[in-house]
Amino acid sequence: MEIVTLNIKSEFPPADVAVANLLIEIERLANTEVGAIKVIHSYGSHGVGGAIKREVHESLKLLKHNKKIVDFIPGEKFGAFAKENEYITKNFPQLVLDSDLQNYN
Repeated sequence: MEIVTLNIKSEFPPADVAVANLLIEIERLANTEVGAIKVIHSYGSHGVGGAIKREVHESLKLLKHNKKIVDFIPGEKFGAFAKENEYITKNFPQLVLDSDLQNYN
């Protein structure tokens, strides 16, 4: 299965616009060969970037609860030895080489 990287902060949008863009892309990719989306959403835990991060996490939790997505792994838990990553590295072995996996990012 394919993995798509989606950068929703590239133009520094307000958090609500960034989340809306993410939701549009998730819907667009729902019936494709894409099995995972790597979301680049923030550049810090405070300020504008932090707001995007918080709202993205809340939106993804809701999508998971409503069974619109299978799961999501926050960047701070995306690490080579994190238990949460067993499924993702088994089903998407190309992520083992992802530089962010080694950095818990």
